[in-house]
Parts: sequence; C-alpha cells; structure tokens
Amino acid sequence: MHPYLKEIIAIFNKHRDQKKADGAKAYLLHQFEFFGLQTPLRRSLSKVFYKSHPIKNHAELSTLIKECFAQPQRELHYFAIELLGFHHTLWDKKTLPLMEWMITHNSWWDSVDSTNSNVISKFFLKYPKHIAAYTLKWNRSNNNWLKRMSILFQLTYKKNTNTPLLAAYIENTINEKKSIIYISQIKLYNFKFPDDFMDCSQLYWRDGDHYSEAGRFRFSQRSQLLLEIKKALN
Repeated sequence: MHPYLKEIIAIFNKHRDQKKADGAKAYLLHQFEFFGLQTPLRRSLSKVFYKSHPIKNHAELSTLIKECFAQPQRELHYFAIELLGFHHTLWDKKTLPLMEWMITHNSWWDSVDSTNSNVISKFFLKYPKHIAAYTLKWNRSNNNWLKRMSILFQLTYKKNTNTPLLAAYIENTINEKKSIIYISQIKLYNFKFPDDFMDCSQLYWRDGDHYSEAGRFRFSQRSQLLLEIKKALN
C-alpha cells in the first residue's frame, strides 16, 4: 500500500463515527463501507492533506487513485476523486482513460456525479477537442454510468451548453429499455422525452430521496433549457 494512502486512512480512522457510518452505508444500499465522516469534515481533512503531500507526476497520481478505489470505505473513493481534481495541473491526455476507469469502478450515482463535478466537466472545458470522441463513445456504451456521464458532463456549462449535442445523446438513450436518464439530477424513468416530461407536474427536482419545494423551484428554472432541447429534437 502506498504510504500516502496509509497516512490518510489513519487520519480518517481517528475521526471514525460508527453511527454515521451505519447510516451512510444504509443510504447507499449497503454497497460500501464507511468511516462515518460527514462531507465538510472529510473535505477539510483532505484539503490539508493534499496541500502537505503534493504529487509530482501523473503516473503516481493514477496509481494512488486506483489504490484508493480498491479500499472498501466510500470516503476513500471520494478522496481519490477530489485528489484528481486538486491536481488539475497534472491533467493531460492520460487523464482521459483514468476518468473513464473511475466512472466504471465502484459506480453509483454519488461517485459518478462527483467525478463529473470535480474532474470531467472541468477537463472538457480545458480540453474541448476531446469532447466529441469520448462523450460519443460513452453515449454508445453498454455501461449505463458512461451513458449518464455523456449527458451529465455539461451540467455546469449553462449558456455554453451544446444543446444539439445534449439533445442527440438524450435521443440516443431514451428509446433503450430500462433507460435511466439524468439531467442535472432530474430523473426520467422511461418517459417519452420531452413531452411527457414537460407535462409531468409531479416530477420535481430530487434532493436525496425526497421531493422538495426548493427542488420544484430549481426544476422550473431549467424549463428554458428543456424547451431548447425539445426544439432541437424536433
């Protein structure tokens, strides 16, 4: 085990909270183990560690990330994702297969969405020439998490969203059986997009497992983008 990893495991263990760990494990359907660190504490501990333990090359970064992903505790997966985001100065073309590997290992909505927000969305803004080849491959993949990422990666792009590309990826996916399509955490379960979606007044933005009024407000703010997608599909 990499000494870097041993040290962060020891730090996380010092702050272990079994009650919170049990709750987090249940929330993610008992798929992962947890130290029981709440997000603000984990991020605070991680940031101090990142700054005091700089990584100098991409090869070491990749090795460490994969070692973190081999551990059972979910917080170490989050740590690895944010580690790659922190070391953005080391990003290059070798980061692309690493990102893809991260999407397809220990995959669940929490890690996939975090990989997007910390790395993939920012990577494609920095290196837009790679968008077409990689996202098209993901959208055509048999892996649902790669499909999700092909739609999700533009989440923060706002006015810079490539709407025709987004519409095409949605259209490619929507006709598949058991299709689960995510636009900014709005879940569409086998809806005919966009008409059924636009007409469904009960479909609110989900906050965790709960519908919320705040969610409905945020959902309404997305209506213009959805209308643009509808036009592009037509």
